[in-house]
Amino acid sequence: DELRRIGAVAEALCLEDDRLLAEAAEIRFLAFCDPEYPQGWRRLDRPPGALWLAGDDVPPGPWTGGVGSRRVDDGVLVWCRAVASISGGTIVSGGAPGCDLAFGEAAVRAVHVLARGLSGDPPEGATWLSPFAPGAEFAAAAAMARNRLIY
Repeated sequence: DELRRIGAVAEALCLEDDRLLAEAAEIRFLAFCDPEYPQGWRRLDRPPGALWLAGDDVPPGPWTGGVGSRRVDDGVLVWCRAVASISGGTIVSGGAPGCDLAFGEAAVRAVHVLARGLSGDPPEGATWLSPFAPGAEFAAAAAMARNRLIY
């Protein structure tokens, strides 16, 4: 009822779908009103009404965004890891191969915000978040919508 009240009808419907819930046994649901919902995202113009979480708990902020190309040479990956390690905190990225994963590998904590529904397991010590229901496929439009959460 709370999700419908704030206009998150699609998220409420997903929670009523037993197949999706069974598929997402290792995935936790975070409503906007959940204390673990990322605090910085609450201040966005139109924050997601709900998130799905896999892996470690959501670390407290502040977070540093780290994004880049998928196809890069080893020198760029070394640079990404160096930036992440000197940040000394949580890096948030899209979790794609290349720069995104390199940032996460060297971060004290890594939060990957995926542009698809969660499935599988995140890397050890990482948190996966998605504003898209389990089973949702990757789409370029989803990546653009997700990027505002990283930037």
